[in-house]
Amino acid sequence: MTISRSMMMRSDALLVGSEWFNLVTADNPQYWFRLSEPSGTVAINDGSKSNGVYTGTSVALNQAGVVSADDIASAQFSGSGKLDGGTYQMSDDGFTTSTPITIELIFRANTDWSASEFRPLLAYISSSSASLQTIWIGTRATAGSTNLAFFTRTNSGIVEISDTGILPAGNYHIICVADPATGIILYKNGSVLLNHNSSFLWQSSAVTGPVPLTIGNTSTSAVSSLDNDISEAIMYFDQAMSPVEVTERFNALSSTYPETISFDNPIGYWRLGESSGTVAVDETGSNNGTYVNTPTLGVTGLLIGDSDTAVSFNQASAEHIDFDESFSFSVTDTFSLEAVINTSSAPGVNNKIITKQHDSTVFHGYTLHLFSNGRLEFMFRGSDNNEVQIISTAAFGTLVDGTTRHVVITYDGTFSVAGTKMYIDGVEHIPDTVSDTLLITSDPSTPSSFNIAGIGDGQFGQGWNGELDEIAIYDVVLTPAQVLNHFNAGF
Repeated sequence: MTISRSMMMRSDALLVGSEWFNLVTADNPQYWFRLSEPSGTVAINDGSKSNGVYTGTSVALNQAGVVSADDIASAQFSGSGKLDGGTYQMSDDGFTTSTPITIELIFRANTDWSASEFRPLLAYISSSSASLQTIWIGTRATAGSTNLAFFTRTNSGIVEISDTGILPAGNYHIICVADPATGIILYKNGSVLLNHNSSFLWQSSAVTGPVPLTIGNTSTSAVSSLDNDISEAIMYFDQAMSPVEVTERFNALSSTYPETISFDNPIGYWRLGESSGTVAVDETGSNNGTYVNTPTLGVTGLLIGDSDTAVSFNQASAEHIDFDESFSFSVTDTFSLEAVINTSSAPGVNNKIITKQHDSTVFHGYTLHLFSNGRLEFMFRGSDNNEVQIISTAAFGTLVDGTTRHVVITYDGTFSVAGTKMYIDGVEHIPDTVSDTLLITSDPSTPSSFNIAGIGDGQFGQGWNGELDEIAIYDVVLTPAQVLNHFNAGF
C-alpha cells in the first residue's frame, strides 16, 4: 500500500513540539536521521556525527510519516536504495568491546514481510569482510526469518535472535538494547519481543573499524530492501535504555487515540470524522465505505479532548455504511472488533454496530450489536447454523443510557466462548453465554456485506440508533493491555 496524502516539510517548530522529540534530544544520540527531506541526496543527521547520503535506486522521499505526533515525512526504501551514514570508527567516541548501545527505529512495512526476503532496516556491516559484520536489524532470509531479527558478530561468535511468523504490514516502533554486560533485548511497540540473556563482547575488529552505517539496506548493496518506509533511525553509543525508558518512548509516540490505534495495525479504521459527502474514509487506505441514506455527519465526537467528529445514525431511515464484500473471516481466523458508541434510543430488535452477514433466511457471519434489552451482544455463526454467542450480563445493565462506551470483541479462532472476549470501557467483561455449540465446521456463507450501523443483507439486520465513532477491525486478537491502552488514550 502506498500512502499518498501530502506531507508537511521539515520544520523546527514541528520537531520541538513533540514530547518524543524532547526525550531523544535529551539522550544526545550520535546518529539521528529523521529521513524527512523533501528532495535531494543529503540525509540530515540531527545527532552529533556527520550527515548521510541517499544512494542507489528506489529511494522515495517525502512519503507519509509514521509519527503522526510530528507529522514528519519518511523515506521509502526498496530495490538497492539506501542511506549511507558514512564510515565511522566507534572508538573515536571511546567505544570498546564492552560498550552498550541502543538503536531506535520507527518504520512502516508497506507489505507483509515474507519468506526468502532480506529487509534490512539498519546495518552496521563491513563492506570488505563478513567477519566484521556487527549489527543488523531486519529480516535475514538465509536464517529463515520472516519477522524481526537482530544479528551481530561478537568475540565469541554469532548472536542472532529472530521472531517467528510473518511480520504483517503496519507501523512499528523498534528499540534494540545491546549491553555486553547483560545481553540483548529487542522491543516492538513498547513490549519485549526477543531477548538474549547472556553477556558478550563486541568483536574487537569492529570497534577499531571503521565500519559503514547504512539504513534501508546494507553497505554492500548485496541485498534488496523491500518496501519499507522509515521515519526515524537513531543510534546511541554508551547507553543501555531501561525498560521504563522504552515504555516512555513508545507512550510518547502513541499519546493520542488515533496514534495508539495506528501502532496496533488495524486492517480497517474509520474515524467517521467526515463533515460532508458519502465516503467513510479508512485510515489504513484500504477499505473506504459508503454512507447510505444520509446519516448525520459532523456531530460532536465521542472521544475526550479530540476535535474529530462522529456520525449519528437513524435506524428507522436505514442509515448505515456499506462496504460490500470486505472483512470475511473463517471460523479458524483470529480477529477483533472495536467501536466507540453512544445511544439513548432503545432498539426495535437489535441495534447493529458492526455486521458481516450472508443474504439468507438464516443469519451466517458475525455481528456486534445491542440486543433489544440494551445489552451488548456478539454472535458468530457458520453456514452449518452452529454458533458462538455471548451477551453482557443483566447485572451490568443497559448500554442504552446516553453514556459513551468503548467496546471491543476478540475472537481467537477456537469456535468457543472461552476464546471470545468482551471488553467494555477498557476492562474485560465476563459475559453470559447464549450459545456455545463448539460445532462450527463450516465457514459463513458468501457473498455477504460488511456494514457499520448496518442493515446488512439478511432478514435479521437492523440499524443503529445514536452516535458511532472510531470503528476499527483487526486480524489479530488484541491483548487486554492493548485494549486498556486504547481506552486510556481516548478517555
